[in-house]
Amino acid sequence: MPSAVSTPSTLAPSVLVVRRRRSRLGGRRR
Repeated sequence: MPSAVSTPSTLAPSVLVVRRRRSRLGGRRR
């Protein structure tokens, strides 16, 4: 099961959350 955590599927949602948080701070300016 630890292998599933290493999969990119788990990192995908993490990147979306960071992108959304950056968008709120003005990351969209980039």
